Amino acid sequence: TTKNYPAALASINKIKNPGSQILAAKQRVLLNMSASELTSGRMASAADYATRAISVGKYDTQALADAYYWRGEANYRQGKYAEAMDTLYRATWNFAYNSPANYQLAQMYSQVKDYQNALIRLDEAIQNNGNNWSAVNLKASILRAEGCKDEAKALLEGILAVDPLNIY
Repeated sequence: TTKNYPAALASINKIKNPGSQILAAKQRVLLNMSASELTSGRMASAADYATRAISVGKYDTQALADAYYWRGEANYRQGKYAEAMDTLYRATWNFAYNSPANYQLAQMYSQVKDYQNALIRLDEAIQNNGNNWSAVNLKASILRAEGCKDEAKALLEGILAVDPLNIY
């Protein structure tokens, strides 16, 4: 298996009436192209490929969820926060992305000091992944900023009980 995704996409696009398996493959190819662009630092292109993967439809639901998350990530890294939030909210429906997408949403809310919505997103992230230490740490930071120092301390002590090397 090679990773010549542009050639694979060109071949798929030549098919006149692609069936559902071909469309699912197209969605995965576009997703892989998005991920490649993202890891190379080309955020606009990564967002574009993710958008194209989403537009294919629901042929591969995991690829669709991946595309929503990666489009949100690419938009976030470009400073397009409204677009990132919209897309990341869509990614939360997928169990695998619920916690990381909610954590990223909480980061964006906390950047604008909307701590109420940040805490809601963090509670959702932690509920779906109790080991999301980044989410727990951010929640503790927000609670400290809001004057809830005892609650923040309890959260951090809970992390250290499970993960003593977590030096946040």
